[in-house]
Amino acid sequence: MASGGGPLTAAAFADLLDKLGPYEPALRLAVGVSGGPDSMALALLADAWARARGGRVLALIVDHGLRPASMGEATRVAGWLAARGLETRVLPWLGEKPERGIQAAARAARHALLEAACRDAGILHLLLAHQREDQAETVLLRRAAQSGADGLAAMAAAGFGVAAVLTLIFVVPETLIRESPKDEAKVSAGG
Repeated sequence: MASGGGPLTAAAFADLLDKLGPYEPALRLAVGVSGGPDSMALALLADAWARARGGRVLALIVDHGLRPASMGEATRVAGWLAARGLETRVLPWLGEKPERGIQAAARAARHALLEAACRDAGILHLLLAHQREDQAETVLLRRAAQSGADGLAAMAAAGFGVAAVLTLIFVVPETLIRESPKDEAKVSAGG
């Protein structure tokens, strides 16, 4: 977690991921990528971490299909990541969309798509990035749905049908990716 608005260095990120281990000998991670700066930074940090250990990352981009341009946007994100050497997969949410409760339905569909993609690829570890505001939104949505105490606990660190889900919560409202002089990927407060 990036705290106090300071950068999350590759070393601090490695510390976070090392605590999730042990990992399988042929290390493979999946990263859920929205195309926003937090998930893009997470994908790049995870890729550097995995490559240093002889592993690989699969970037999973969900296209909810809620807007005409969404597939093009998802494809563009996949292209950006592929240009950085990451394997990518766009996961379309097919079928009818509900008229009411679309946010909850989209979240459930996204989780199901990510879990199925991990299962199909034999990946045991899924990484997700959220901002503190995402946590607050989850609590408010669950409260509005009259969720009980368990529902008000916000996003859990694990819970998908994979061995481990690491959800990095960024405590700054916006982040950006930058390269340090030593080419160490960092996540830092945007300005």
